Amino acid sequence: RLARSCCIGTVQAENSIPVYLSIDKDILREEDASANWDQGKISLEELLALVKSCFEKQTIAGEDICGENAKKEGNWEASEVEKNNKTNLILLETIGQWMKEQEVNR
Repeated sequence: RLARSCCIGTVQAENSIPVYLSIDKDILREEDASANWDQGKISLEELLALVKSCFEKQTIAGEDICGENAKKEGNWEASEVEKNNKTNLILLETIGQWMKEQEVNR
């Protein structure tokens, strides 16, 4: 809830100062990512909608994605690695496309 509130509040007003997005995957629910911290409750679709709203209101200068660790008790679970890889690909392709579109529309 806090992440949703902060993100929504941040993008409600347009701003001419470019914004740097840092996305930590530990806000995602367990179905979408495996994290080594407390697992969040936001779906990948909700996260993408929040990020898209940032692109619609702000100029995005750059972004990073962190929270990459599916290591539990010294072992890598193949299903967790696969889940994270799938989510990473969706995030990178989608955000990459939005960055290209933003550049074209400048």
